[in-house]
Amino acid sequence: MSFIKKTITFEISTKTDIMEKTVEYFINSGFKLVANEKNRLIFTCGSLFRNRWTFNPLKWKSKIKIRVSGDSINADFIIDATGQIISIEENNTWDIFVENYRNFLFDNIDYNSINQKHIVKVRNRNIKLISWTLLGCLIGGVLSVILAILIGQPILIPVGIVGMAILFIIKRPKF
Repeated sequence: MSFIKKTITFEISTKTDIMEKTVEYFINSGFKLVANEKNRLIFTCGSLFRNRWTFNPLKWKSKIKIRVSGDSINADFIIDATGQIISIEENNTWDIFVENYRNFLFDNIDYNSINQKHIVKVRNRNIKLISWTLLGCLIGGVLSVILAILIGQPILIPVGIVGMAILFIIKRPKF
């Protein structure tokens, strides 16, 4: 199992609408409020099944625990990244999401649109990576079938497909 854990703690000057703004930020970002106590909120999103099919890291299975204690807020983000190969961009998506939560509490800017722009960028990168890998599999498959027929060694087919896919990933253009 692969987990990403992020924690943020910061001071607040007033508690007046902190809990309401916190609920608004996470609900608008697609999270579900599962616990709402006096000074504690818990949000969840995603599932292990969905982890394997989504290009949006914010839809991975996650649990967010928010605690208000005195004049400070502590937020723990526990993201179950099972089934994912976590890229720098996906990790950065979570960093931006966490930082935008803090910023949202202190100003009235719609950070949901900022988060969505970053998610689209990550999604497009992942689609390009998958496309490039599939192209490598296709070319590797054709070449290895031809070679396997010529020398009579069918074991070359899966080796050629996997080898070419890896080569295409390693030598892909940077996007």
